[in-house]
Amino acid sequence: MRNAGLLRSHRGGGGGWSLAKPADQIAVADVIRALDGPLASVRGLRPDELVADGADPTITQMWVAVRAALRGVLEHVTVADLANGTLAPHIAAMTDDPDAWAVHRPAR
Repeated sequence: MRNAGLLRSHRGGGGGWSLAKPADQIAVADVIRALDGPLASVRGLRPDELVADGADPTITQMWVAVRAALRGVLEHVTVADLANGTLAPHIAAMTDDPDAWAVHRPAR
């Protein structure tokens, strides 16, 4: 997380770690990327790399859509939001659909 510019270390007896920038400027997506890499990958490949790997274009499009959906949430929730226990209204509204909480969405 230090290499990603999210944390900085402090030396000495009172040393430790602190955020490298304000919590409201660090998106959850930034943290996930720093720890795990791209938000969505298949077989360790980024969606755009699947095309070069010979994947079906429809499958590639699906994974690009998944990645866009993840970014649509994770890039709009910050560390400060989580610390404060608040989400932007458009993010919180996504949980209003009872099916959003279901393990398996009913067939339509």
